[in-house]
Amino acid sequence: MFEYLATLLVFTIPLVVYGFTQKQFRQVLIKVGIIATPIGVVWDYLAVHYLKLWSFNPDTLLGVWLLGLPLEEWLFCLLVSMAVSTLALIVALIGYRLSLLEVKESECS
Repeated sequence: MFEYLATLLVFTIPLVVYGFTQKQFRQVLIKVGIIATPIGVVWDYLAVHYLKLWSFNPDTLLGVWLLGLPLEEWLFCLLVSMAVSTLALIVALIGYRLSLLEVKESECS
């Protein structure tokens, strides 16, 4: 009954929680959530109700619907955008740190 929600939480919550533990990521993640969630919800609503691109199996949902979409889909728009942003920020931070190492090595040569 809760397959969609359980899968969503297992794959996104660890990244989102990690992102919020990093002080330099917090503001970005909040802004991403504020911007991406409404965009994702509008897209999903159009895709489900007008374009008929997909539907939701009620057997895998909690049964809570908001503005024509299940609660899990709202959470998907919020949590996936934040999880992907966390990964992007981690990659950018690693790249930045590697570039600093390269600069230090070139100064030592």
